[in-house]
Amino acid sequence: MKRIAFLFLCLCSVALSGAQNISKIILVDGLARDYILHLPPGFNIAKKFPVIFALHGGGGTANGAVGFYNLEPLADKNNFIIVYPDAINKAWNIPGIISRVKKLDTTVNDVHFISLLLDTLITYYKAHDKKFFAPACHVVQCFLIISQMH
Repeated sequence: MKRIAFLFLCLCSVALSGAQNISKIILVDGLARDYILHLPPGFNIAKKFPVIFALHGGGGTANGAVGFYNLEPLADKNNFIIVYPDAINKAWNIPGIISRVKKLDTTVNDVHFISLLLDTLITYYKAHDKKFFAPACHVVQCFLIISQMH
């Protein structure tokens, strides 16, 4: 049994030493919300890392955003965390923005989701609380959500 535990710890430490994308779930307002977290190879909790929020467009997914943005090489080179949140029914519910996606769930609070996600990253991954950014591709969505968080 001790060998199995030791082997498990060794495998975990090897996995954490390189860059990785991790599928995660956070509970927000009673809903399980999915996101993908990219940690650079130099990640450790002793240092604060900047964060990029890479939101997909309407009709898209977090998995699609990973390929679309292709930010991992840049994150790995410059030591920052990337988070790819997933909208419910592929549509962000943002106050003041009209979605073209037909299955928009207006009961979902995506501002709260992104805010809790940032808090989670700060608490558990030591993300920098003042250095979080969003790519310019969907700048209206990103900045509206992030500006409403504070």
